Amino acid sequence: MKAKKRTAAQVAEDCLVYDKPVTVQRYTAGSWQDAEHLHANINKAVGSDIPRFLFRFRYYSLFDEIRLHPQIFRLICFGETYSVADYDDYNERHRVIKLTAERMNCSTLNLISETRSMNDRAQFVTEETASENVFCTVSEYTEAEWNGAQQRGYDAEVRLNVFASDYAGQRICKWQDNRYEIYRRTVEGDMIALYLGRRVGV
Repeated sequence: MKAKKRTAAQVAEDCLVYDKPVTVQRYTAGSWQDAEHLHANINKAVGSDIPRFLFRFRYYSLFDEIRLHPQIFRLICFGETYSVADYDDYNERHRVIKLTAERMNCSTLNLISETRSMNDRAQFVTEETASENVFCTVSEYTEAEWNGAQQRGYDAEVRLNVFASDYAGQRICKWQDNRYEIYRRTVEGDMIALYLGRRVGV
């Protein structure tokens, strides 16, 4: 029986060299933990305004989980940290997995919870309780988001992305030793984008 002719993609895959050590980390119980140590073929991605890199790996069972929940995974390579922006398993062949990734701007955020109670003078008082620092990433504002903040009466400062499991609806926070109001929130998969600002004129 004549062997089936190999495609150009299969031939190219066989020529790949997986020589760059990569640590795959999973976000669990409020911290990043090593999930696997692998080797990848890495190239710079083209056709994007944001600097991105292509990490090619031989298929491994962990990638099934990464495909479903890419936001709870990150890649560590040569001291740099990368978030997973896209996943590709060509024709579902489970041969070579291609992850498009971009450098993460990592930081920490202190969320402040508020509790209202009545004192002995029958006056309501608010007590604040600061959380432990939680992991976040820093994103740039778009022009539309900045204009939207102005319409809400806020000077926009920064957009931070936190894991939904770390956020309990707080309206106040501290970031880089500055106090901000969280005036807007959007859910993005396993993450919540928090929009931080200060009221205009305050």
